[in-house]
Amino acid sequence: MHIDKGRITQLLLQLLKQDVIGARKRLETVRRAMIEAPGAMQSHSDTTKYQMGLVADEMCRLIVSKEEAITALDRLRISSEPSCRDTVTTGSLVEVETPEGERRGYLIFGKGGGSEVEYEGLRVLVVNPAAPLGKALVGKCLGDIAEVNVGGLTRALVICEIQ
Repeated sequence: MHIDKGRITQLLLQLLKQDVIGARKRLETVRRAMIEAPGAMQSHSDTTKYQMGLVADEMCRLIVSKEEAITALDRLRISSEPSCRDTVTTGSLVEVETPEGERRGYLIFGKGGGSEVEYEGLRVLVVNPAAPLGKALVGKCLGDIAEVNVGGLTRALVICEIQ
């Protein structure tokens, strides 16, 4: 099966953009709750405001991270050519086969790790090259076996396609 890397990146971009929209709506809700929370004069403590501020700060970091992933994936989409590679590197789209015969796709990318889309029945997951799975795949060639330790078990993944 030939994977369309351009279509995969397009699907990931749509997913990340939807995530940002949702995160911004949730951030607005948290900010409103923070403003409306009783202050120290009303409740002898402003813990709720402080905690909501921490949540809002973390949500802002998440939004920035997703926006950075969108920018980086957009660049990848622009620069990617429909070509086959010999070795898995950052930016590669890799199709593997599990010992059970299941096919999975991985986009090796430094941003947006954990994002997942489905393309023609194939689930494609963004994997950071520094993650254990990313480390197991990077440097492998077509037909190689990448061994990755998952939950104390070693899984062998056969590299079927690299783009």
